[in-house]
Amino acid sequence: MQASVLKVWEGKDENVAKAQAELITRAKANGLAAVGKYQGGLDSAAGGQSLFVAQHAY
Repeated sequence: MQASVLKVWEGKDENVAKAQAELITRAKANGLAAVGKYQGGLDSAAGGQSLFVAQHAY
């Protein structure tokens, strides 16, 4: 969820509204998925990109 929002925002003040809209969209999709109603088809800013970070320590 964060990856799409951060990609849209890019740390720029002028992108805050777009990033907030992306967050709302992703949150709605996650809510639908949590109750088994997500049908897919939602494009996101980070869609298709790997979130893998080599040697990341948790």
